[in-house]
Amino acid sequence: MESKQLTLIPEKIANPKYRKVVLSELPPDEEILGQAPTLKLIESIKRFGILQPIVLTEGDNNSYLICEGRRRIKAARSAGLVSIPAHVYPSDWSPSEIISLVASQRQP
Repeated sequence: MESKQLTLIPEKIANPKYRKVVLSELPPDEEILGQAPTLKLIESIKRFGILQPIVLTEGDNNSYLICEGRRRIKAARSAGLVSIPAHVYPSDWSPSEIISLVASQRQP
């Protein structure tokens, strides 16, 4: 008999779309809350790129809401990147705070 895994997280939220997002599609640094990136982070991104994708939700009019990765976005711009990897969740499932919590739990 085949057993099924019980999950409380719907498929569309458990498996976000992975895509490269052009930084110009995200809000400017002045509108992003949080700390400025350190020089060490900027240098690391110049050398290795973004290793951990940011987390976004789809907003209105083909825009995005940032759930996770504000410093990485700012550092990527400072490092001269044009696009960065992102996990993009649908806008109709849950508030961005919940998605951020779920994304944090997915990481090893």
